[in-house]
Amino acid sequence: MRILVLSDLYPPYYKGGHEIQCEFMVNSFREHGHEVFVLTCNQGAKDRMGEKQVFRKLYSTIPFSPKKKSRINGINLLIKEAILSRLNFFITKKMIIRIKPDIVYSGQLSGISVFPIKAIQKYSVPIIHHVGNYYLISLIKMCVSEKRFFRRILRQVIHGFSDIGALDFTHVVAVSNFVKSKYLQAGLPSEYVTVIPPMGISLEKIIEENRVCSMPTYPFKLLFVGRLIENKGLHVAILALSHLVNDRKIDNVKLDVIGEGCCSYTDEMIELASDLGLKSKINFRGKLSQDETFSEYSKYHVLVVPSVWEEPFGLVVIEGMACGVSVVASKIGGIVDIVENGKNGILVPPGDPVKLGEAVWGLIQDRSKFKGICIEGTRRVRGDFSNNRIVERILEYMEQLRKR
Repeated sequence: MRILVLSDLYPPYYKGGHEIQCEFMVNSFREHGHEVFVLTCNQGAKDRMGEKQVFRKLYSTIPFSPKKKSRINGINLLIKEAILSRLNFFITKKMIIRIKPDIVYSGQLSGISVFPIKAIQKYSVPIIHHVGNYYLISLIKMCVSEKRFFRRILRQVIHGFSDIGALDFTHVVAVSNFVKSKYLQAGLPSEYVTVIPPMGISLEKIIEENRVCSMPTYPFKLLFVGRLIENKGLHVAILALSHLVNDRKIDNVKLDVIGEGCCSYTDEMIELASDLGLKSKINFRGKLSQDETFSEYSKYHVLVVPSVWEEPFGLVVIEGMACGVSVVASKIGGIVDIVENGKNGILVPPGDPVKLGEAVWGLIQDRSKFKGICIEGTRRVRGDFSNNRIVERILEYMEQLRKR
């Protein structure tokens, strides 16, 4: 098959897991003998000449807030967004004529608008939307469900989207059952939406059961991995650590933080740790590469995932499980698709540091339960979230669609 992969960003430029997933899919499709092209945003285009079938031609349509906010600046940004979106339509149209793909694999569109999809539809090329965010849902709410007439019309003009039937949503692949439920609530028929995880773990990277929990019990080492923004809930993890150290009087417990993000939030977290007397208990390690991060998981006892927003999937959860780390996570969003409470991980109410701390305390006390959760986590990843299985499912879906 000739496959065109559409994404607003593509490595080495990325914000989170989606772009990494996108590159993984491109490489996997090529390994299976398919001819793959990538159409993405023009960020870094001049510095990355000669990439193999990667076309950095689309314009970023994300409006950046001006230093001085005013109504005129706001209008200018909206006009700019509308113009760039339509330019992306013509760029995509030319690429479709040039590449002649059999199928389009659409990833994240929030930075390039839906106009590339409208261009693709003109040539009746089947489109698979592998959705791991809520951008298309928010678009439906803004342009279709908005009750205020003039605001709805303005958004329709800017985004070029006035009806749920205007875009081909007949082949939506959601990354979790939770994301699927959100798209069904937005008005998509159930038969349009299939659930396939975004990416998994290479089988050779999944730790063997006999290597699980081989490290000493103390100090009990906790790990947080993710962007340092409020939604990811690092503040909840710090407060949970405070509960263990200051309330439970547990001295042999530490928390490492891997990731970077909003400077103001990071500064707040460093200050919070200091105010709670946890400066010696928390190590902010900064950003590591994906491979570097993966190699670090097995050095820890518990991965805490204290998200306070509806995570579409939770890639960090299966990464930790694959490395034999026990997972304590928020009972929210797509995380529930992965973690079976009490069996392969522990689920706690989001935003509740005491419950998070108590869940960790339970694992500190019960070594048998702790080891059982680690083993079941690796089994879960090996059975349902291996790379080979996920790629097979995507390609089977594509082949069925192409034949149809």
